[in-house]
Amino acid sequence: MPISITVDSVTGTITVAPTPASFKGGDIVQWSVLGGGCTGLTISFTHGTPFSTPQLSASSGAVEGGILPGAASVGYGYTVSAVVGGKLYVTPMEPEIIVM
Repeated sequence: MPISITVDSVTGTITVAPTPASFKGGDIVQWSVLGGGCTGLTISFTHGTPFSTPQLSASSGAVEGGILPGAASVGYGYTVSAVVGGKLYVTPMEPEIIVM
């Protein structure tokens, strides 16, 4: 299940859907900024991560990572930072991935 990121440059908001999103160990998680124009995307986990690194990033509007097979079965909050049209947008609240 891909996770969609929408940036509204008029209101300055960024939204992530679905949240929470459920996955299992070994699954590949894909984030994608809808609408194009994204020149940088970073997903950051600050309180534990189900991935091999606490930060996933790309110089495009899409990034993916594989959940570690032994990741703890809990919820992991994260932040999303996206550069669209030369402006940085950051999620005001943490979306969540739940490892089942």
